[in-house]
Amino acid sequence: MGKWGIEGQCIVKHGDYLYMLYSGNACCGGLCDYQVGVARSKSIKGPWEKNPANPILKSNETWKCPGHGTLVNSGNEWNYLYHAYPNYGFPYIGRSALLSLLIWDKKSDWPYFNLSPEDIDPRQLKTGNVDEFDGKMADWWRFDVSTYLPVTEISDSKLRLKDQPIVEGGNMISAMVAVPEYGDFEIQTTIAEVNGVMSGLVYYATKDRSVGFGVEDQQLVVWELNKGDFEVLS
Repeated sequence: MGKWGIEGQCIVKHGDYLYMLYSGNACCGGLCDYQVGVARSKSIKGPWEKNPANPILKSNETWKCPGHGTLVNSGNEWNYLYHAYPNYGFPYIGRSALLSLLIWDKKSDWPYFNLSPEDIDPRQLKTGNVDEFDGKMADWWRFDVSTYLPVTEISDSKLRLKDQPIVEGGNMISAMVAVPEYGDFEIQTTIAEVNGVMSGLVYYATKDRSVGFGVEDQQLVVWELNKGDFEVLS
């Protein structure tokens, strides 16, 4: 599995063997080459035998760097819950949770995956998320809690962000974001009031790298935050 070692081990009992699914190689980012292997033993102490067909789950034309999952036995079938990057939009929109059927070979007793195009179609992840802020925030909103403490206020179907920075100084974006599950997406918002703070939409990568549209002094502006330096582009 490469020089990076293994992680995400999941051990289950099937027949006479214990089976360990594990993930290896670089897990994350644009240079990832994550994949899944399996080994088996009749004792938790070993020796463990690796499947000669490893890796049993790897990148394909739709998903990249799958792994770090767990096996679930529903009684009639086994499924593997794991994460992977969609090829379209890789790696900027992050990873998605996937569920794939695990099949046991009747002759060798080794498990394998047989992913069909329908199983790996990313369009099944596309959803229309709408939040009218009618008293409670939707549970798919996300915050960068390493940068600021999220503080929100909702009244009269209006959202106000009052986040507090964890580290003082520098530029701070108070961002409430949704993670898209597909690289082709649209976002819309209505800015209900204009004050001394720029409000709008942001494509948020990190606290130091983002780009967005905002309303400032009754004007629509395009801005960029690059390596911590804020600049209005137009």
